[in-house]
Amino acid sequence: ILAVTFTNKSAGEMKERMSSLLTKTGLPADAAARLQAGTFHSFCAKILRVDGKEIGIPPSFLIYDTEDQKQLVKQILEELNLSTDVFSPAAVLASISDAKTQMLSPLGYSEYAKNEWGETVFKVYSAYQKKIKENQALDFDDLLLKATSLLEKSPRVLAKWQEKLTHVFVDEWQDT
Repeated sequence: ILAVTFTNKSAGEMKERMSSLLTKTGLPADAAARLQAGTFHSFCAKILRVDGKEIGIPPSFLIYDTEDQKQLVKQILEELNLSTDVFSPAAVLASISDAKTQMLSPLGYSEYAKNEWGETVFKVYSAYQKKIKENQALDFDDLLLKATSLLEKSPRVLAKWQEKLTHVFVDEWQDT
């Protein structure tokens, strides 16, 4: 059983409730241990740590938090001799995140980059993805994108996870 939700707190509550229900049914003690409850991001990170090597992601990859991401974007802006006053790292990062949410690679994003802002975001996004890969890291958006890519590109990995997880519950489905 896999249960996914948006927050760690909700994931913990879900696992606790499912474990309690399973214990009451008289199932073997290890049934509760086989439960997987977590956030979408933590589940995707797990898939990538186990099988990400299929698409070139090492099991020991780093996960960049928001502060790591902002620092990297700031560094790239400085390397490109662009003012962080004009191009706020947080705003550039938000545009990159929006592109990733739309499943746009830097090249895909470039098709929409029709003004100075878009062209700048394209340049930063391209450099950002290169550096994050060099650092063997993923950001939160990459966790979702790369897990999706892995399952799409590897029928063997997809079949493995489908066999392993026969029941999937999504908390707040309407929000996904």
